[in-house]
Amino acid sequence: MKVTGIVAEYNPFHTGHQYHIQKAREETEADGIVAIMSGSFVQRGEPAVFDKWTRAFHALCGGVDLVLELPTLYVLSSAEHFARGAVETLRATGVLNALSFGSECGDIEKLYEAAGILESEPPAFQKVLHQSLQSGTSYASARAAALSAVNAQAGTLLSEPNNILAIAYLRALGDGVRAHTVKRVGTGYLEAETDGNFSSALALREKLSRGEDIRAFSPYETEGLPQHRLEQYADLILYALRTTDWKAYETIPNAVKNRLTVGDGLEVVLEKAKTKHITMAAIKRALLQILLKNTILPTAEPAYIRVLGFNQKGAEILKQMKKTAELPVITRPSAFKENCPIWELEKRATDIYFMPMHLSGQDLRRAPVQWNKTAERQK
Repeated sequence: MKVTGIVAEYNPFHTGHQYHIQKAREETEADGIVAIMSGSFVQRGEPAVFDKWTRAFHALCGGVDLVLELPTLYVLSSAEHFARGAVETLRATGVLNALSFGSECGDIEKLYEAAGILESEPPAFQKVLHQSLQSGTSYASARAAALSAVNAQAGTLLSEPNNILAIAYLRALGDGVRAHTVKRVGTGYLEAETDGNFSSALALREKLSRGEDIRAFSPYETEGLPQHRLEQYADLILYALRTTDWKAYETIPNAVKNRLTVGDGLEVVLEKAKTKHITMAAIKRALLQILLKNTILPTAEPAYIRVLGFNQKGAEILKQMKKTAELPVITRPSAFKENCPIWELEKRATDIYFMPMHLSGQDLRRAPVQWNKTAERQK
């Protein structure tokens, strides 16, 4: 069985995601699609708009066969650690033949060329990187300048968010697994407007926050589903800031820690911390690290493979994984007895995520979503 992996957040699932899944299946000639998806929180440092089981259900409806969870440890980290955690978990299944990802570039050879330079860091790259950092430039900007000094065309790739992640996936992927990219269509990742039949997830989240209908861009019904927003956790975050020795957290970059203050409101904290070299996403991720009391460094190796949902084909992949997986495959979390810090962090993240709904213990109570045509009740 040929299996293609996809790293995703599906926040929320939309027609662009469905297009990517279809193209990945066709162009890699995959028998099965496995998506590894962020859980309760996402890489932009916010709660996922819908819970992970709802998003797993939508992914299964949209063509994914098996949905795995990317641990919060890697989600609330840099693009490099996000990509590494996802790729290493997918590889640990023992069934991965290809990895497919979206990119603004759409050219796998150009992405590989940029990844190779970043991996080898030739002398010309190191020289410009050092000079840029010495002048006070942020690491991201310094890296882009250094890449441009070696290859001007490759340097332009780092101006687009999906290209940045694509390059990070390639660096983490190594040999033995085919890399495949689908050119992003429609609106850009950070664009808040819709375009034709496609929309960015950001635009859809903003529509949802205004109570607008998103059915033209999201193939599955979302009306009435509980929505999660960062402001719902503002008091919890402020309390954590006041009661935690967060300056000792090695999980937060020093540049970000030095900008954090205990303000009178979450917006005040965010605005005081932001600079032209520190993104809002990095600040929000830091605040969530404090809220979740995470002291585990993102360099930690994956410890398990957690299943969020599957269809009939996904069940076949799971059966194969029982023979090939290099890590424990968790389908019943309540039976997971190992003392695992990454899993303890996950349960804590899920409990905090559901606090506005006055729910707890969901990670131990909820079984993986099992999808079939009769179960597609939200379409």
